[in-house]
Amino acid sequence: MPVSPSTYLYSSVVVGLAQVLDALVLAKFKGRIGAIATSFSLAEYLWAGVSFFVWRDAQPPFPLWLPVSFVAYVAAFAAAGLVLAAMHRGELKPIPNHLVAAGGVFGAYFCATSLFYAAGA
Repeated sequence: MPVSPSTYLYSSVVVGLAQVLDALVLAKFKGRIGAIATSFSLAEYLWAGVSFFVWRDAQPPFPLWLPVSFVAYVAAFAAAGLVLAAMHRGELKPIPNHLVAAGGVFGAYFCATSLFYAAGA
């Protein structure tokens, strides 16, 4: 495992909070992508890589579905981004409100669930 289970869980709390913050920033700026959103996205891709290796190497009773859910979230949002980019070729469009909200809700879930498991670890 690239990080200890407790390190992953506590770090995931921070990642979840960052996702909520990212959603709030995107909502404030009406979905326009700027340096902050781009930085958050890069951090999510990096954390998805960490999550993949944690999932691959972790042993029960670690909640294996937690890193899997993060990898699935990043993959789904990457696919949504590709679809939006294909639909609006060459145009810089803001992120739709429903995707901003979904990202914030996922971040809240990820933060709360990670904190729940970290408290018991």
